[in-house]
Amino acid sequence: LTPVPRALIERDSTLRRELGAPDVRYLLVIQHRDAQGVLAQAAALDPQLEALGSDGTLAGFDHAARYLPTVEQQLRRRAALPAPPALQAALGAALGTTPFRPGAFAPFLADVERARQLPPLEPGDLAGTPLEARVGGLLLERDGHWTGLVTLTGLRDPAALGRIAAANEGVTLLDLKQASEDLVAHQRERILWCLAGAAVLLLLVVYVALRDTGRVRRVL
Repeated sequence: LTPVPRALIERDSTLRRELGAPDVRYLLVIQHRDAQGVLAQAAALDPQLEALGSDGTLAGFDHAARYLPTVEQQLRRRAALPAPPALQAALGAALGTTPFRPGAFAPFLADVERARQLPPLEPGDLAGTPLEARVGGLLLERDGHWTGLVTLTGLRDPAALGRIAAANEGVTLLDLKQASEDLVAHQRERILWCLAGAAVLLLLVVYVALRDTGRVRRVL
């Protein structure tokens, strides 16, 4: 259905490959009742997708959990930050034989302590930040239901990706090209059936009105 010339479509594909832009045909779609479930499921896909990257099946991928980890993961990372006395002692031991002035890393210590007190980030906290558009395009909410998108780059074997989707509950491989073609075909079939039904109704109306086969034939 596109009016764009074939040569421009091929040029667009070439530029996308050179820039490492996401594939415009295939997506992994994650469905869950809340954002944390989507982020956890996306993060769980990482080892499987990285395995595809190792064997050359997939050049790259992207999802919201790469920018916004789950609350559980953030809490684990926060808990791993050392308390001020322990961090101060470790830093003092590391700097003992260096020419750094005493107190040079005081801002670092203050930042670590501040990070230990911060609450975990959630999707709404990204509003007004540079990450809002990035994460917002990969993590979507509608009517209390959340959807995550995993964009793909340089996919060579869609079947391998389909197997990953089939093995993970709530994950679907979406072929946008096939979906749009199916939509057009379904709409065309529906229109043809509607036209057929309208033709039959028209025939009945004319026949009931005229009650004469010859006149009906001439009118039709």
